[in-house]
Amino acid sequence: MTGLLPALSGCNVIYGSGMLEMGITFDLAQLVLDNEVAGLIKRTVSGIEVNDETLSLDTIKEVGPFKDYLAHETTFKHMRLTTSP
Repeated sequence: MTGLLPALSGCNVIYGSGMLEMGITFDLAQLVLDNEVAGLIKRTVSGIEVNDETLSLDTIKEVGPFKDYLAHETTFKHMRLTTSP
């Protein structure tokens, strides 16, 4: 959890994945959790692309207010880019 601030400052070294008790013990379950956190940090540092295509202003004008954007093809396209399973 303490990896986000160093990553945002430009550090790209991850040390201690899977380690417990100051490195005395190694746990595979902890390694899986640490890998998940590292992936989330990597995603956060990479940011979200904002441009005319991702803003989809044409789609907003097309669909209009008080309607559903979830079924629109643009939503499906960009949802896959910004979410992870």
